Amino acid sequence: MTKIISKKLITILMIFLLSVNYYAFMLNLPHKANNFLTKQPYSDIKTNELSASTLKVGVASGPVDLDPVNSLDSISNDVIEQVAEGLFSYNYSDQHLHRINKLATDYWWKNTTTLHIKLREGVFFHDGTPFNASTAKWNFDRLNYLINATGTLPETIPEASTRSLWLLPNGNPIINNVETIGDYNITIHLNGVFSPFLDLLCYTNAYMLSPISTPAQDYLNTTTDVLVGTGPFVYDSYTPGIEVQFSRWDYYWRAPANFDLLIFDIIADATARSNAFLNGELDYIQGALISLYPAFEADPEIILYKFTEDTGLTSLIYQYIGFNNKLINSTLRKAMAYAFNYTFMLEEMVLGQGVRAYSPISTGWCPDWYNASVDFPIYNLTNARRILVDSGIAPAWLPINDDPNQIDWENTELATFEFFGNIGNSFREDMLVVLQDWFNDIGIEVTNGLVNWEEYLNVLSDPSRYDELELFFLGWNPDYFNPWNMLNPLSNPTSEWNYAQVNDIYLTQRLNDIVEELNQTKQQEIVKDLQYYLAQYQFHLYAYHRKLTFVHAADIAGVAYNAMERFYVYPIYRLTPEPFSLFNNADYPDDDGSFDLNWTLSDRVDNYSIYQYSSYITEINESLILLESEITDLSVALSDFEDGAHYFIVVAHNEYGDTFSNCIEVVVEKIPGNFTLSSTAENPDDDGNFVLTWSESSDAKSYSVYLYSNYITEFNLSLTLLADKIIVLSMALSGYPEGTYYFIVIAHNDYGDTLSNCVEVTVGSLPGDFVLSSTAEDPDDDGTFNLTWTASSEANSYSIYQYSSYISEINESITLLADKVNVLSMALSDYQEGSYYFIVIAHNEYDDTPSNCIEIAVSTKEIPPDIIGYNFVLIIALLSLFVVILVKKSNYKISKI
Repeated sequence: MTKIISKKLITILMIFLLSVNYYAFMLNLPHKANNFLTKQPYSDIKTNELSASTLKVGVASGPVDLDPVNSLDSISNDVIEQVAEGLFSYNYSDQHLHRINKLATDYWWKNTTTLHIKLREGVFFHDGTPFNASTAKWNFDRLNYLINATGTLPETIPEASTRSLWLLPNGNPIINNVETIGDYNITIHLNGVFSPFLDLLCYTNAYMLSPISTPAQDYLNTTTDVLVGTGPFVYDSYTPGIEVQFSRWDYYWRAPANFDLLIFDIIADATARSNAFLNGELDYIQGALISLYPAFEADPEIILYKFTEDTGLTSLIYQYIGFNNKLINSTLRKAMAYAFNYTFMLEEMVLGQGVRAYSPISTGWCPDWYNASVDFPIYNLTNARRILVDSGIAPAWLPINDDPNQIDWENTELATFEFFGNIGNSFREDMLVVLQDWFNDIGIEVTNGLVNWEEYLNVLSDPSRYDELELFFLGWNPDYFNPWNMLNPLSNPTSEWNYAQVNDIYLTQRLNDIVEELNQTKQQEIVKDLQYYLAQYQFHLYAYHRKLTFVHAADIAGVAYNAMERFYVYPIYRLTPEPFSLFNNADYPDDDGSFDLNWTLSDRVDNYSIYQYSSYITEINESLILLESEITDLSVALSDFEDGAHYFIVVAHNEYGDTFSNCIEVVVEKIPGNFTLSSTAENPDDDGNFVLTWSESSDAKSYSVYLYSNYITEFNLSLTLLADKIIVLSMALSGYPEGTYYFIVIAHNDYGDTLSNCVEVTVGSLPGDFVLSSTAEDPDDDGTFNLTWTASSEANSYSIYQYSSYISEINESITLLADKVNVLSMALSDYQEGSYYFIVIAHNEYDDTPSNCIEIAVSTKEIPPDIIGYNFVLIIALLSLFVVILVKKSNYKISKI
């Protein structure tokens, strides 16, 4: 009986925590990230910071039972889950919670009561003991001993609190015996058909412990003993009220876990625990305050995942108002169910964090088990009153309507029931108030049966006192993922957890049918039918299933969200930088050894390092060349790489680890460098003899020289090869007749060719020098004269130009007098007074030759004819005039005296 009381104390404590602070209850599991069977590979590239290698989980309490055989509460199970393993388990990252092999690799049923199991090889307990068939049998024998299946358990050792889980409906132990077959095969013989047996083996009770470190005929002491399993973490210590500490098991049969240390930080007060999480002291929190959800959502460093809103799956935990079925018949239960205001409860009492329950089976059991067509009863006061009147329980004269203030119903006393609960529990205290109000609307009085905590536990811990329970509010959580484990404990008249004292022959028979039925599809049909039956008869008032919201730090992933709310650390890993991609702008092959590496931005990155190697890079080691370290740019320019294949990788760093980019290859094959071709030929070349020369092309091994009759833009077979793959930088050519020729040189190496510029060479003679003259006088007195010039050798024609000043070049300002004439003279006339300049240009097909520039001055003023002695006479006359003037001036001065 001691252990039965312990079990119920745990259950009630869980419900107490829920009711006092509904949202600071049970555990919150992170969102699906990776299937734990394909977890993040363990890497030695880790930070040295403790914060990165330690996962801290905020919990409300420490474990109640360290021994799996005796463990029923969620906190104890959480501790055991990290250290020990069973033959089977569930994939907690899968919302459908499919069963998977753990320490078993295969199984098959020989018949309905004989199960063969193949065990996993190469597994060791944390104390070094090998896991094999003998240790598996030892664990099952120990389990049967402690639940007293053998009948040999001494009175000094209480029966395991999980005893009822391991009994058939008829009360016999499920397991008869276990035999070993070789080192890694066992056979479990059952005492009867029990269809949920494989699911039962997934529960903590069936987890394997080391026979060397575990007492065979007693329980582990929670505060002084050590739990030794095969799981990913080693149990280090438990300091009550402070913490539970674990360390990574580096010899785990899968890859080691991603954290060196795991700490369950015990903070009993939900507010203090939530504040510690907000302050960054925790990575993961169980029982976060709903009032802080907005703050969590607003914080980019926190993930608040609304699992129910996202998946439609609620918690498996079932909250209900218990009716004493011996005292309250089905008619009254139905009427009370219709008089209950579910909307008010969901919106006001549980703050929108609940979903209406229509039976103990929630949507969290997934569509295979959940009957979505059951959607009654609902709050309907008219219907509640009609049920009572039609059944004769209420007088026929009472009005059947939905008026909650109908005085006649309020003054009618059809029945009186006491609501049982504990003082100081605000949720139960509030429930008492609303039940008194709502049930009074149908003539049922609810009295106050709240008691102190100690008395509350005493009543719920003693099945002989269940008659004292008339109305009460409780919750139920299944032990394993099979609805039979949900329905049977609450509905079977032989169950110690049947607080409502349900005793329905049809219901009991159908529960037994589930145990006998080995076809799961038929089991599911039974469960769905029972949900409808339960709603019809309202053995409980089905209140709600909790919405699931999980809260954890944004820098962890791999956490598993599931309706069982099982917390499993193994797949969780600290978020290293997000994956990113490396690329480059190099050609293939790259022809100059200069290119850029670029990469996409990686989230959660602090900086990057760039490595190079001569072969494909799969890991970072000392043989790599570090090109850049801890840069924050998203590109790097590289140059001067020699011919060959070069491999590059970028590593993104943060304090929690590294993420590699893809590895890229850059092949450098430098083709010859650019170079310039020139020639010594004149333009035009007058003798057809000249030299082609070119600058050196980097990386060139040889050169070829080509000729063509037109400008060369590409290499093709129409070109004439003059020299093939020579190693000199010039070539002399001679004897080219008159014409235009185009040359190009191609530089060669093993990786390609590079073309020089194309050079044009014209072979031919310019017009010869010649002299321009005129017939004009100097000055010319009539503006009429002839321009004449000598013949220019090789000239085809002549053009004559005139300008107002000396002509040094031909441009648009020059006046063209005659264009390309074939004569050697030109008559000009009518030129007015002034100076005129003339030049002649001789033309041929190759070029032009200018003549000399001549000046012609034109003056048309008349000049007297020449007279003999004219100039002498003029001088005498002027002299005489001067003497006369001088004599007159002398006379003038004398007269003045």
